[in-house]
Amino acid sequence: MELLVVLAGIAGLVLLYFCLGIALKFIWGWWISIVAVLFCVYVGLTYGWGGAIGGVLGFCVALAANNEWHDTKLYLLVCDKLDQWFYFKDT
Repeated sequence: MELLVVLAGIAGLVLLYFCLGIALKFIWGWWISIVAVLFCVYVGLTYGWGGAIGGVLGFCVALAANNEWHDTKLYLLVCDKLDQWFYFKDT
């Protein structure tokens, strides 16, 4: 029984390690949109119709900025490091 608990603990740690890598990669790739969505929702809810239009336009600008972010050398370098650290390219 103790062996099963140890094996389940090891499997849980491996799963946790993999999920941590996925979360870090997601946050690294989408941090611009995450921050912008919070701001755009605040503007949209606070300033009425004009704010709603501004929030939608701000979201569109954030998506464009996020797409540009995915082409930068820094993003690609860190993404490759994350792939190496969490063994995403091994599958």
